[in-house]
Amino acid sequence: MSHTFRFFGQPLSDSAWQLTGDEAHHFLKVLRLGTGEIVEVTDGRGSWVSGKVTTVTSREVQVTINSVHVAEQPSIRLELAIGALRPGAVDEILPMLCELGIDRIHVFGQRGVAKARLGPKVHERWERILLQSIKQCKRPWLPVVVEHESVEGLIAASAKPDLARVYLDPLAPILMPHRLRDLGKLDVLAIVGGEKGFDLIECDQLSQAGVINVRLGEGILRAVTAAVAAATCLELHRQQL
Repeated sequence: MSHTFRFFGQPLSDSAWQLTGDEAHHFLKVLRLGTGEIVEVTDGRGSWVSGKVTTVTSREVQVTINSVHVAEQPSIRLELAIGALRPGAVDEILPMLCELGIDRIHVFGQRGVAKARLGPKVHERWERILLQSIKQCKRPWLPVVVEHESVEGLIAASAKPDLARVYLDPLAPILMPHRLRDLGKLDVLAIVGGEKGFDLIECDQLSQAGVINVRLGEGILRAVTAAVAAATCLELHRQQL
């Protein structure tokens, strides 16, 4: 089966969608595609179309629709939070979290971690990575990435009655899949510490807020491994509901 490129765009009319800006540039200058190509275009909000490229300029690509597809929102919302990692590490795992179905990704600062790991420029890069990721894996919903200055800020922002929260602790008495099984159809947030895990103050903050500690196995995982493993557990949990 030949590969069909997917792009991020928006409706132009009832019969056509368009690519603009960076997407039009990527189509024309990077991939060197032209009129007559069969492509897919998504809005990142559950809808995507397949169609033929009919107009190409340096600023705009128009696609005449052949078929329209609409995906329902997932049955439960999956969220994952990870402590701000060394430069580039979050970039590496974002595509994996996207492919594994995480709907909202939180990145939070921790005690003793450089504040430069967060900020507008970093955030913009993360959003670009997620945009490229949904095109690559052909996911209809674009994940959201949000930042928090601290564990305390994350706790406050995620305090919602319909959101169950767990955090990874290698010494926890309960395995993460067992805890998820008890949650039913609640939305879930899994919280993963950075390179040094959580310190005693952060653990106390999480526990005081009612966030349950869980473990993934017998060993101590690196933060990047733990994040991907936790995302896998979350997606398997959702698929089994």
